Amino acid sequence: MKRKLFAAVLAASLLLTFLPVNPAALAADNGGTAGETSNTGKSNGSNDAGSNNGGRDRDTDGRTNPTPVTTTTTVDRAWITRQDLPRYATDFYYFLVRGSDNDYPGSDVFTVEGNYTVNTQQTEQAVTKVSAVTVVDYTEPSYAAGDALPVTGALLGQESVYQLDVSAGDQAINYNSLTLGSVVKTSSFNGIYVTSVTRTNNPSYDADIAAATDNIQTACRAFDKDHPEVFWLNGKTRLRIGVAEVTRSGKQVQEAFFFYVLADDSGFTVRDGAYAASGAIQAGIQRRDAAVKTILASVPKSGEQAQVKALNTWLTQHNEYNTSLDLNAIGLGPHRCLSALTGSVGTVGPVCEGYAKAFKVLCDQLGIPCVLEVGYARATPSGAAGLHMWNVVKMSDGKWYGADITWDDPVVTGKTGAVSGMENENYLLVGSSTVIRDMRFDASHQPDGQSKGPYLNATSYTGTVIPVASDLPFTDVPADAYYASAVKWALENQVTTGTSATTFAPNMTCTRAQVVTFLWRAKGEPAPKNPANPFADVKNGSYYHTAVLWAVEQGITTGTSATAFSPEMTCSRSQIITFLWRCMGKPGNAGSAVWYADAVNWANQNGLLAGTAQAFTPDGACPRSDVVTYLYRALNK
Repeated sequence: MKRKLFAAVLAASLLLTFLPVNPAALAADNGGTAGETSNTGKSNGSNDAGSNNGGRDRDTDGRTNPTPVTTTTTVDRAWITRQDLPRYATDFYYFLVRGSDNDYPGSDVFTVEGNYTVNTQQTEQAVTKVSAVTVVDYTEPSYAAGDALPVTGALLGQESVYQLDVSAGDQAINYNSLTLGSVVKTSSFNGIYVTSVTRTNNPSYDADIAAATDNIQTACRAFDKDHPEVFWLNGKTRLRIGVAEVTRSGKQVQEAFFFYVLADDSGFTVRDGAYAASGAIQAGIQRRDAAVKTILASVPKSGEQAQVKALNTWLTQHNEYNTSLDLNAIGLGPHRCLSALTGSVGTVGPVCEGYAKAFKVLCDQLGIPCVLEVGYARATPSGAAGLHMWNVVKMSDGKWYGADITWDDPVVTGKTGAVSGMENENYLLVGSSTVIRDMRFDASHQPDGQSKGPYLNATSYTGTVIPVASDLPFTDVPADAYYASAVKWALENQVTTGTSATTFAPNMTCTRAQVVTFLWRAKGEPAPKNPANPFADVKNGSYYHTAVLWAVEQGITTGTSATAFSPEMTCSRSQIITFLWRCMGKPGNAGSAVWYADAVNWANQNGLLAGTAQAFTPDGACPRSDVVTYLYRALNK
């Protein structure tokens, strides 16, 4: 995004009132669904905010660890991992993921009813001196046929900056106690604390303010693109920046505190109006999950090319591109995954966003790397360009290909309804140089550059079979894959049997139950000495029951709470590495403040991480290929 003008406007706005004082595997392995970590940041009062830093004796620093049921976020398929962001911004991104995964509907920040009702009647006492409040609004562009490009040619959403009077709610916040993820509820706004910028004696203050604003908005955009299963938000970001006096090292200084606004007294909310009540969200989630289950039942169990083709066929034959005469007045529904997943026609039919987001949700469930791409598109060399969204898919040859499901479901004059007879695969798994309608794909579909890749293969996917490991039965384990030896070891030692007789599904993620079971099997399936089961969600007779009891007894896991293990939640990278580190006796234990830091340092020093993910994202879901690789390298040293 272009920031120079914005930086100047924001800086001028803030300086106006500153005082001059100087952020599932499949059935064969008894798999579960994909997951990250859940939110535990709760308000500890109407004005102050609690922290999400729990007890360090838990697997997740006191947090549970689920990810969304319909999305995985390994490094090669997530926008967040391709952004150059500081730690607070990526941590905020994962907080948004945890806050929307619906693992605990009563506590997730995006589904809690009270987070979207501002109590303007409460009486508040000032505890902090606040000298200025600035609001920054950003609205994602609406991708629909006919939308004109901005004059600049850059695909920017609408952004505005304005000043507010300092409210009683702003002054009632205890800014000294805030930590990332703290949820504050005041008479003026409900919001999530993200980061702060020191003003006192800071010569780069203006630039730091603009950078923090950009970083937080970038994290929000990445969340929106990586998690299209979250259909109930409206694509609007409001940041509230309050300049407050706080105590740092015994001195009074001024800092600008950034809050991601959930709702405020102006009537703003991050929820779509159709989902103003949490009950509507839960009903929509049930519709979403039922629709996904129905669609996947019609998809082949293996073979990525056949699966992608089946998804394209279902989406094009059960949907009709929105027929409304005014696509700017159709509301958000056609832009969300739910519209295409449930099959919609006429004036409620999906636009390109609906098709593309539904396709990603389905690919995520199948473990096929898929990202949303945004940019502008034109159907013919002389056609007008407009804002557009499509997909980029990674196939088993390790290369990326374009997929535009919207354009495979063309509007046909005189034809109405889901099936026009003109559904096709012209824009499915195409390369950058693939010519359709006298245009190369990279000319008809031009990304805006925000995603920084992945980059398309030059030619269309041909279904080329890559050499597989001859000593393995799996057709999806290349002979030269970094995880081939690990998979062979896991199979020979009965750590895993794969997801079918011929597939290992390296891109699928593992649940906590699976990882503990893999580790237990690798150690020879030892029987626990104590049969007591502290976890209400670990059922007697389940495939992981004995493994969990053994792991608890060995101090490998303590669960996600005193009474919960969260077996069906996806195991994050930090968890699997910590499990292994504890199993090995906690070598190099330095008592680091971050619960997984010593484990990750050990893993890195001993070569466990080499060649796996491009970046170690502690809260990120961990693919099966990396799980078995970590196990193999740790237990065969």
